[in-house]
Amino acid sequence: MNYFTAGSDNVVSRFEADYQRKNNREDMENITHLGRIDRAIAENLSDIRVSFEDYAGLALDFIIFISKRIKYDLFGYTCFTLQEFCEATGRNRGDLAQKLPAEYLDKKKPHTVEGYRFETVFEHLLIQLMKTNLLFSNVYTTKDRNETVKIESIRIIRDVQLNYNRRSNEIKRYEVRLSPELLDGFIKRYYTIDTEAYKLAGKGRGRENRQAVVIYLSVLRHLLFSQNNNVTTIKMDVISSYLNTENKKTFHQKEMVDNVLKLIRDKAKFPFNYKFVSGSKNYTYYIELSFLPAYSKATFLKEHNFYYGLLDDLKLLYNSKYKDLVHRDKEPFQAWLTTRKVDVKEKVQVLKKVYAKAFAINLTDNQAMNIYFKGLKEP
Repeated sequence: MNYFTAGSDNVVSRFEADYQRKNNREDMENITHLGRIDRAIAENLSDIRVSFEDYAGLALDFIIFISKRIKYDLFGYTCFTLQEFCEATGRNRGDLAQKLPAEYLDKKKPHTVEGYRFETVFEHLLIQLMKTNLLFSNVYTTKDRNETVKIESIRIIRDVQLNYNRRSNEIKRYEVRLSPELLDGFIKRYYTIDTEAYKLAGKGRGRENRQAVVIYLSVLRHLLFSQNNNVTTIKMDVISSYLNTENKKTFHQKEMVDNVLKLIRDKAKFPFNYKFVSGSKNYTYYIELSFLPAYSKATFLKEHNFYYGLLDDLKLLYNSKYKDLVHRDKEPFQAWLTTRKVDVKEKVQVLKKVYAKAFAINLTDNQAMNIYFKGLKEP
């Protein structure tokens, strides 16, 4: 098996300490609950069901989980255990560690690496995310450096590895290299999402519906935040469309929406208030949403500038050295980025420069080297 020591164990705390010195502790605690979701995915959630069928809920959980983990695993494969995934998403470890039925494995022939069969529910998910593209029913259009980019599909995972020795008591750690599309979305086109609220809203039956509402509220908050606003009014139908209430009377729809919003606010701790507003015709209801401050805009911008600047400058470094070479890898930049022993000094210098520009803090060579090899600490 391939052994890979990078990841979130034994990681440095310098990033967290510096952040706390520059911002108050309460703001830091709030922003650690924020992950990212690609805008193309957030605006096409129903397509996850079409592409991944019964694995749709797990697939979305993984996207939310991994899009937060890559905030800390900057230069390598994102490394994690099944237990860490379950703690972050609220999933039951026993359910995901179960082997798939024998008749299914005989028919499908599970993915095998050096004799190890990926045959549990969770491992099957990882392989499906690597082999299956998330196809969008509507082409997602965005702008990148004044160029129009049309996105018809997104692959989630580029490669999966495992550092598991079956002859010892070593815990299985999965090592995932993200697709360039998902990494690009993490940097350039994303909505911030409250990952803790997403997790808490997923407890019990109907989890996928409630979690879809959390994503919608996160998107709405992100858009309002960018406009220096925190209040808006929407049709109640927007929320009820996530809850499969089409065949219920308006009164019962309102009751269901009220229950879900109350749960998300009180039990999932998503910081917002709401009230129903009666429409003028046909008993139409509207909802006035007021989002409470969850983080400062200055902190958010620093984080955004750090990740955007880091990837941008690393691409410039790569192109200056290897752009005209012929590569075996179909995605040579990512292969270079995740090969830690190549161009270490140059990569570390880029990290130091971008870190200083974003946070006004000069890392020492040792601090930057620790971040490069071990990642930032996940609070």
